[in-house]
Amino acid sequence: MPGVSELDDVQHSAAEIGQAFAALTRGPRVQRAFESVRARAGVDLDRPAFLVLDTLDVQGPLRVSELAETCGVDISTVSRLVARLQRSGLVSASQFKGDRRVVVLTATAAGIEQSRRLKHVRCDSLASFLGTWTPDEREMFSRLLSRFVTSLGDSADDRQSASVRLGE
Repeated sequence: MPGVSELDDVQHSAAEIGQAFAALTRGPRVQRAFESVRARAGVDLDRPAFLVLDTLDVQGPLRVSELAETCGVDISTVSRLVARLQRSGLVSASQFKGDRRVVVLTATAAGIEQSRRLKHVRCDSLASFLGTWTPDEREMFSRLLSRFVTSLGDSADDRQSASVRLGE
């Protein structure tokens, strides 16, 4: 069992990480960074549209409900966004072969191209930020950040499972 000083160290680290996470995800910083990448990529996508296109590009065709769950939004929100992307020719919808009531969404070639262009410019931007780091620092940051993200997902899955078990 950890001692009091170890818990204090964990709490201190958690507070520092929380502050950095808040600075990274809140306020205009994220929007400005995204807008800069978007402009350099020459695409007309907002962050939610990019999330949908990237999800469809990586995972392939999905039902509306699957896309909403994967993106972490409700079905009505993703439906409105998909309608906008369909009008722009970036997403197509088709009926599921086994059940005509089910709609399957697919990123079009134009949608995939815009998503990938944006990801390429984002990768270049991140590489320029990390250019002054040593290879060991970059590897460690990548490994620890991936572990952190996985832990967040595992923690959310555990809470969801507990809620289901408890009948909440």
